[in-house]
Amino acid sequence: MPTPKVSVVVLTYNHARFIDEALQSVFAQRTDFDFEILITEDCSTDGTREIVKRYAREHPSVITLLLSERNQNDNDVLTRALRVARGELIALLEGDDFWTSRDKLQRQVCFLDAHPECASCVHNAWIVDETGVRQPETFCPIGWQGPFTTRDVLRANFIPTCSTMLRRTVVDSLPSWFDRAIAQDWSLHLLCSERGAIGYLDEVMAAYRAHAGGLWSGSDTVGQLRRMVRSLEEVNDFTGRRYAAALAPRIARYEFRLAGLTRAQGDLAAAWRHLRRGMPAAVTSRQVSVREAGGLAARLLAASVRPVGVGLVRRWRMPQRVR
Repeated sequence: MPTPKVSVVVLTYNHARFIDEALQSVFAQRTDFDFEILITEDCSTDGTREIVKRYAREHPSVITLLLSERNQNDNDVLTRALRVARGELIALLEGDDFWTSRDKLQRQVCFLDAHPECASCVHNAWIVDETGVRQPETFCPIGWQGPFTTRDVLRANFIPTCSTMLRRTVVDSLPSWFDRAIAQDWSLHLLCSERGAIGYLDEVMAAYRAHAGGLWSGSDTVGQLRRMVRSLEEVNDFTGRRYAAALAPRIARYEFRLAGLTRAQGDLAAAWRHLRRGMPAAVTSRQVSVREAGGLAARLLAASVRPVGVGLVRRWRMPQRVR
């Protein structure tokens, strides 16, 4: 097979109900260039692996399988595909989503070829439920205008992964913190925004499936939030702290949540640490209200059996609400 213009990376785990629709939407693409499909599968338990193996047998010249020996649930499931991608451009698709436009790849390739200042190109998507029924809203508001910058990406994760096409040069050298990043799609958008603009096509060309499950559905919410805080602090260092003011409210919000969760678990020392780090910035940035912050501090003080808690409260001054 000649060198493809695009590498389509399909990430899948326990998507047996959806993976056929996802892959069929890739094969339905109308393009004037070659593309390859890299399916990276993370040791599913529901028959997904058998389905993607069948597709690989039927399309050996197009599909490459990357299979985990055990369930990894980490960023290597993505980065191993990025390492072997041969295309000049990389398109992402999770195995429970699908593309709704047969011209999606062609439209994005044309855009990126015409806009060398852009490191990636994204678009809008429908939101569908587990059965494929379309919801009233789209992922992004209709009428949005790009391009997007790092400051935009730092505000929220507003880009559907199934809409992403990026230049392979963006991921030729990944920073060390990417391996530990808890939100790999958001981290990719951040990398793109640091290496160029993020172009936006105000067209709905994919469907994002909202259903139960996922990274945040497990019981270790405290561990996930702590990883998120570490990731954001590493992002802060990666960007030379140019966006520290923008990141501070998000970090504070997570720290405040951690304070409440660790208090509920009975780890009062950790709760005080998280509250000390998160409460001032969380209140001044309106992530939480003064009443919420004061209430949590009071509950912690009441539960604390150590005098250190009293000392911490005495040293704090409640931040003034921003008007």
